[in-house]
Amino acid sequence: MEVSKLAHRGRQDHQRGVALLISLSVILLLSIALMKNFEKRSIEVAHLGNNLERFQAESLSRSVFKVILISIKEQGLIALLGNRSYWQGIDFSLGNGFFRIQEVTPIDHRFNLNQRIGDGVAPRVTVFKNMVRINRKLLGGYDDPSGENENEALSAINDWVDRDQDMDKVFLYDAEQYYREEPSFSVKNREFDRLSEVRLLPAFRVLGITAEYLENNFRVLGEYDEYIDINLNREKEIKDFLNRYENVAGYPNVFERQNEIWKLIEEQQISESPNLLSGPSEVKTPFPAKDFGRIWKDALIAAGVNLEDKELSLFKPNSKNLFIRFRVQVGKATVNIRSTVRVKYLKPEKNLDIGELTILSFRII
Repeated sequence: MEVSKLAHRGRQDHQRGVALLISLSVILLLSIALMKNFEKRSIEVAHLGNNLERFQAESLSRSVFKVILISIKEQGLIALLGNRSYWQGIDFSLGNGFFRIQEVTPIDHRFNLNQRIGDGVAPRVTVFKNMVRINRKLLGGYDDPSGENENEALSAINDWVDRDQDMDKVFLYDAEQYYREEPSFSVKNREFDRLSEVRLLPAFRVLGITAEYLENNFRVLGEYDEYIDINLNREKEIKDFLNRYENVAGYPNVFERQNEIWKLIEEQQISESPNLLSGPSEVKTPFPAKDFGRIWKDALIAAGVNLEDKELSLFKPNSKNLFIRFRVQVGKATVNIRSTVRVKYLKPEKNLDIGELTILSFRII
């Protein structure tokens, strides 16, 4: 009898041990599942937080952009850029984030790739080739006197922006289809929407134009005419612009006389510059819009610089196209904004009062 009881108690203890082991196993599995669920929820919460900060940064960037446009319209470009030392590159708090305006600059002088070149000996052809040569020089490369690479690139650009599917009649390089590219593609037969699109063209890539030089010297938005705003641009932009006109037919003087031209502009800009010690102030216009052509020509003649009519048209007192770049940060989220804006003046022949600003592009990066 005692042996039977002991055997029965042993079986019960074994069953309880098995049941306990099963219970512990179930608890362990549940714990692992709960831990994975908590981990997943933590990732989701963190992701949601990042998305929320990104959303807030993008929303804030649109508010900042409106503030910039209002400032440009109400204060005017002369006052805004004349006092750039008080806002450029400085962090400003706004709401639960901050923003920094990095650049507000005229871009009318940049070479417009959407303006089709219809004559192989046109001045713009020489200007384009000069720009390629300047880029090579900056990189320490050699000059290609044949110009074949430049002609092929111009042909590819013309084929891209024209409305037909026939090969370009000016430079005679057929480039409507690019079957060897990965992926292969056909040209758009309409204007470039973004400057980076030109890098799709193999003939353009061969030129070796750097991303920095491309961005600072070319554009695809805004008016077709290319000129330099002598009220807003500085020495580098003005001289870089005039350097393109070396040996360009119809423009015999601007390259050779660029130092005298800049000196005249500089003297006027300095005489009208604000007193930085007294804080932001009203900035007078160095060269007024009213009677600008006569005033500018008389000033050049007085300085001993005689320019042809085509050369005089390279200089204007106002800008039609602006490039705006700024960044916004909320928490860990940062967005970079790049925008191009067209400026319309109320009475462009009389003053520089801005009547309307049109957004040509607005990119959030």
